[in-house]
Amino acid sequence: NGLPEKGYVAELVIAAFAKQGYRVKIEFYPWARARQLASEGKVDGILPIFNDSESENREQLIYSKPFPGDTIGLLKKKSFPFSYSSKSLKDKTAFVSQFEKYSISMVRGSISLPVFKEFPFAKKQIISKDIQSLDMLEMDRIQFALIDKYTAADLLTSERPHLIGHF
Repeated sequence: NGLPEKGYVAELVIAAFAKQGYRVKIEFYPWARARQLASEGKVDGILPIFNDSESENREQLIYSKPFPGDTIGLLKKKSFPFSYSSKSLKDKTAFVSQFEKYSISMVRGSISLPVFKEFPFAKKQIISKDIQSLDMLEMDRIQFALIDKYTAADLLTSERPHLIGHF
């Protein structure tokens, strides 16, 4: 996955289970596959996961209490000329409609899906890994990436340091 110590969520889960005497093995899959493996009982859990009332396997999972961290937003190139006023945030429909002529990426089956539904007008590019969003932004194939800001920072630092400062 490229994140130090597999990311802070993995560190937290490993530490919590270790306190109870359990050893955790963490494997990385695309979100859609991870959800399928969990619904088939082939893995014991998924992390992190959004408690989504619309999820097809909602009834098959037990959710922990939420913990801080996931800060999903839209990432763009600094050179891309897009701005909005704080006034536009008051009218959700007007704000979201500003994106109708742009392409936005998101990871297939990811926890971002509830947020992504808020952009019905946008051209959606479904990808398998977050790193693809950074590459697509760099090549101007998309204008925005729906991504957790800490994931983006970790990926830039560990896998695309030449892009630091471009987004």
